[in-house]
Amino acid sequence: MRQWECIRSFMEVGPEAVPEPIDVGSRELKDIFVEEFRKARARHGLLLTLLWDVGLGQILFNPMGYHWLHKKKFAVIPDLTSPEAVAWSQPLPPEQWAKRSPELEEAIAERERDLEAAEARSKLKAEVVAKQPEPRGWT
Repeated sequence: MRQWECIRSFMEVGPEAVPEPIDVGSRELKDIFVEEFRKARARHGLLLTLLWDVGLGQILFNPMGYHWLHKKKFAVIPDLTSPEAVAWSQPLPPEQWAKRSPELEEAIAERERDLEAAEARSKLKAEVVAKQPEPRGWT
């Protein structure tokens, strides 16, 4: 989950909705690159590893850049203890909540009427079916 999605989920659902951050450790990017290079060289050989993992793969997928972004930006939730953040995080009083427009109220009432009519038709159909005699087989 990205940072703001975590914050939104925390505020709307609660702390159980936010996953624990992934620990990327304190390894340097160079160490990660060397380790991954050795693994790829063992799997694919030196030439293919140089062409794909060092050349084209780094340009297209850039795992070291992703690691840096993850470590610096995505895994760190900002400190939200500033007075502005605390004030912003307070719930709005009920009088400031958004109000339904008259058009929305009318649409809701119309939909409820439609549902009631459909339910009445369904009950009527069930009663008619229940009153019909059961078909008898060949006797």
